[in-house]
Amino acid sequence: MTRIYLLLTFLLACFSAASVVANGPKSACTPKQQSPCPPVLDCPPYDCPEPEPCPPCLFNCIEFYCGGLVGYSHTRTKVDNHLVAGAPFNIDSSRHAHKNANRVIGEGLLGARYRFPCEITGGVELAGTVADPTTRFTLGHPNNLTFTAKVTRRYCLIPSLTVGKIFCCHWHAFFKMGLGISYVNINVFNPNFGTHRKRENRQLGVVPAVGLEYAYSQNISLLATAAYEYYKKMKVEFHSPLPRVIARDTAHVKLQFINVKIGFLYRL
Repeated sequence: MTRIYLLLTFLLACFSAASVVANGPKSACTPKQQSPCPPVLDCPPYDCPEPEPCPPCLFNCIEFYCGGLVGYSHTRTKVDNHLVAGAPFNIDSSRHAHKNANRVIGEGLLGARYRFPCEITGGVELAGTVADPTTRFTLGHPNNLTFTAKVTRRYCLIPSLTVGKIFCCHWHAFFKMGLGISYVNINVFNPNFGTHRKRENRQLGVVPAVGLEYAYSQNISLLATAAYEYYKKMKVEFHSPLPRVIARDTAHVKLQFINVKIGFLYRL
């Protein structure tokens, strides 16, 4: 019995020692507890004024308009004359001349346009100008032969397509591409042959223009435009009515205009 008791006591001691080795000795120091994070302070909101709302756009989505402009026109008229005559003149002569003129012009407008997204505008327009003063030419040829021409533009109509951009509630920039339809009277006279020819031409030309518009109110706009009118040459030809005189007189007339105008629009 004594041997069994000693064996059990030895086994219990071994088991206890194994448990201490496995778990390690207990420390007498208690671990430090981490202090909680300080609370986040609620900062007061900044006292900033609210942005002012944008004023409403003064350009409507669909607009019909009419208006008038007045301004300055620089006109360049060029004449080329070719005279061929047999005996007793026996000449083959060409003469060229051009004249620049500055004058005040007026213009009326009718149009319609639509405002697309992104503040892009597109529309159609019809403009009309009043008559221009007469430009006179006198060209001298050899043997004291002369040629006289008078050029007058009676009126002009310009249908156009317009494209523009609205930058803010007041400003609108635009570009126009128009077809110029000018009615021009040409009077040519050769006193040596006693010939006179009058011709009325309907000339077609290209008229690009740019402009800037300021919307003064919901219905009234102020605008400024600059345009260039370019027309092809007009031809007038006649023959000598004198007996036994073979002669041909040919004239080419070319018109160009640079116009700068200011005016107003009434928008519906």
